[in-house]
Amino acid sequence: MQGFITCLQFDDHKLVSGSDDGKVKLWDIKTGKFVRNILEGMDIIWRLQFTDCKLVVAAQQKHQAQISVWDFDDNRF
Repeated sequence: MQGFITCLQFDDHKLVSGSDDGKVKLWDIKTGKFVRNILEGMDIIWRLQFTDCKLVVAAQQKHQAQISVWDFDDNRF
């Protein structure tokens, strides 16, 4: 089952979306194709924001709020 999109952001190269199924997904903005899951296993993704070098995700897991931070330079993207 696909979740509902709860948040998204995009730039000239990528679109990052969060959903109520607890996943953060990376998409190719030019083709619209799914690239990969960045984060899985959360209960819900509340909000996300990225800059050229960082991605910050606010989520809930097991009734606790969590904030995760990734560097774009770590080859996950």
